Amino acid sequence: MPVLDSKNINFNFIESFIKAIQKECIKSLVLWQEMERQAYKKVVKDDKVLSHT
Repeated sequence: MPVLDSKNINFNFIESFIKAIQKECIKSLVLWQEMERQAYKKVVKDDKVLSHT
């Protein structure tokens, strides 16, 4: 655990660290969701092309 010079737990650092991790997780999830959406759009588009030929 991060501590201050006074030997107390540095809760501000811990809170900032957790928020940074949460932001990274959300960013990763948004990127993954966008990739899934693009893959879905490609499959639907390809399916329409195949069904019209």
